[in-house]
Amino acid sequence: MFGVTKFGDNIEDEWFIVYVIKQITKEFPELVARIEDNDGEFLLIEAADFLPKWLDPDNSTNRVFFHHGELCIIPAPRKPGAESWLPTTPPTIPQALNIITAHSEKILASESIRAAVNRRIRGYPEKIQASLHRAHCFLPAGIVAVLKRRPRLVAAAVQAFYLRDPIDLRACRVFKTFLPETRIMTSVTFTKCLYAQLVQQRFVPDRRSGYR
Repeated sequence: MFGVTKFGDNIEDEWFIVYVIKQITKEFPELVARIEDNDGEFLLIEAADFLPKWLDPDNSTNRVFFHHGELCIIPAPRKPGAESWLPTTPPTIPQALNIITAHSEKILASESIRAAVNRRIRGYPEKIQASLHRAHCFLPAGIVAVLKRRPRLVAAAVQAFYLRDPIDLRACRVFKTFLPETRIMTSVTFTKCLYAQLVQQRFVPDRRSGYR
């Protein structure tokens, strides 16, 4: 089973996912999980100052996992054939799962590596509330109703506006559904990252839209 998340510019969302995965594998000890982003094994990047000399981007594939709520790193054999249970090349997923199941006590990441990752996720889940920002917005009543039922659409709306191009702006020339005269004041909850993306934008609406 796998999943993909688009966290955009908000790196804290990525680290919250790390926290969730760590907690899931702690709650369900039979599970093994791994996580990477477009930079690859970003957990190793976070703990770069504490990695063993043998570990580098070229040989880290399928070595970094969470198991029993702890970060694990499958080591490379010091000498070919020295440890029969360790492959001489980066393990496949089936090999990695077999190693984790049979030798979980031997693959626990060093305390300094685990501490580096744990420092990054310290404070969750309480820290979630600190990352939110509430703002009063003057919005069409239809949008207010939609956001009341599906508040998560705020992120998609902000991203669409933040990453807009001239073709996207054609849709903003005339508003037939969300009319300006229906606007009401409402409170909207953003992440601080989403709110920052909005306030740094300059936008002049098309006169035909009815917005000023």
